[in-house]
Amino acid sequence: LKGDCACKVGVRGEGGVGAPCTTNEACGSAVCFDDRLCTDECETNATCKGEIPNCKTLIGFSAKICLP
Repeated sequence: LKGDCACKVGVRGEGGVGAPCTTNEACGSAVCFDDRLCTDECETNATCKGEIPNCKTLIGFSAKICLP
């Protein structure tokens, strides 16, 4: 695939926002931030919790995600 994006087929994990992870596959959102914590899209800080309480924009993501 030259320059084409393709989804990876497979089962996602069950980790919610703030759950520990070491790979993207461990998280329900398929996003493991800093190889430590599952994160997900958010609209406000109320969606985020634990060690990642802030809903922020991060370069490379089209939506805001929970971050430290």
